[in-house]
Amino acid sequence: MSTQGKPIPFHVRIDPNPQNGLREVTYVKCEQVLTLSKARLIGPEPLGQLSTAEMRKVEVAVKLSLALP
Repeated sequence: MSTQGKPIPFHVRIDPNPQNGLREVTYVKCEQVLTLSKARLIGPEPLGQLSTAEMRKVEVAVKLSLALP
C-alpha cells in the first residue's frame, strides 16, 4: 500500500473513511505481492478493514497481475 499510485489496473485506490482507518487516499499496489507475518496483521487492535467492494477490487487486480482466470 502507498499514498502514491497511478491509474493502472494493478493499483486499487482506497479513499479514507472511518471503517478502513486510513487518513489519506491510499493505493493497494497489487503487482507488489509480499509475504507478511500474521502477527503484523492482527496486532492488539485492528486499525481498520476494507469493505467487501474494496476487497473485490483488490482481488480482481491481484488476479490480473498474476495472470489468473
